[in-house]
Amino acid sequence: MRPSTPGFALALLVCLAAAPSTATAREPGTINLDIVGADIRNVLRLIADVGHVNLVYGDDVAGQVTMHLKGVPWRRALDGVLGTKGLASERDGNVIRVATLTTFARERAARVDAHSACVETAPLQTRLIPVSYADPSELASILRANLSKRGTVTVDERTHTLVVTDIVGCD
Repeated sequence: MRPSTPGFALALLVCLAAAPSTATAREPGTINLDIVGADIRNVLRLIADVGHVNLVYGDDVAGQVTMHLKGVPWRRALDGVLGTKGLASERDGNVIRVATLTTFARERAARVDAHSACVETAPLQTRLIPVSYADPSELASILRANLSKRGTVTVDERTHTLVVTDIVGCD
C-alpha cells in the first residue's frame, strides 16, 4: 500500500547507497529511488545531494515525477528526470543549473547576437609582427583563416613583417 502524499512517499521510499566499485571522483555515488508523484524540485535537490553538487533552478522548473530506480549513477538519474520534463542542465564546476530547453535556446541565441554585435562594433587594433626563419606569405594565409570578418593581414616583403589588423575583446 502506497500513501498518496508525495512528501511521505519521498521520505519513505528513498534509499541512498554509495557504490565504491562504480563511483569515481566525478560521480560520487549511485542512487536508489522509488517515488510516486513527488515534486520535481525536491527530487532534483535529492539527486544533487547524492552527487555532492549545488543546484540552481527557476520558477519554470515545476511538476511531479514518478520513478523507480535501483543502483543508477546520480548523473544518469538527473538526466532521466530532466528529459521526462523537457528540461536541460548546464554545469559550471560543481554548480548545475536547470531550466527548460527553450530557456537555454533563448540564452544561446542571445549570446550569439551579442557576440555578433560585438564583432561589428569592436575597435580595430593593428599589430606589426616581424617574421624570422619563415615565409611571411605562408604565415599570412594561415592567419587569415583565424581572423574575424573585419580582420586583415598584409605582408611587408621588404621587412619580413606581417601587418595584422583585427578586433579585440570579443571572445
